[in-house]
Amino acid sequence: MSQLTEQYKEIDSPPWLTQTDFVFRVWVSPTHSLGFQYYSLVASEYYADEERLSLEFPKGTVVVVGPRTGELYDQFCKERGRATMVRADGVGITEVGFKPRGKFG
Repeated sequence: MSQLTEQYKEIDSPPWLTQTDFVFRVWVSPTHSLGFQYYSLVASEYYADEERLSLEFPKGTVVVVGPRTGELYDQFCKERGRATMVRADGVGITEVGFKPRGKFG
């Protein structure tokens, strides 16, 4: 089991963290994380029927899929105690991806 999986293996915990950080971290794989400043969010779209959330940043779009995506979106939009990290746990959040706008890295 990878260190990341071991660190976040609690089933009852949501697949995101809620804090007051200014950076939103996105784990797109067990070894690849991206960080975006909250105030750089360009737009967001939530599709309840598809259980899909799109967060558009200047570098590209973060796409989150799963049955708990609505809860994540609610936590992301809060001013205090908002979601500051997301990762796929295979249950509540089944996919986290990134579509770059241009070259990244």
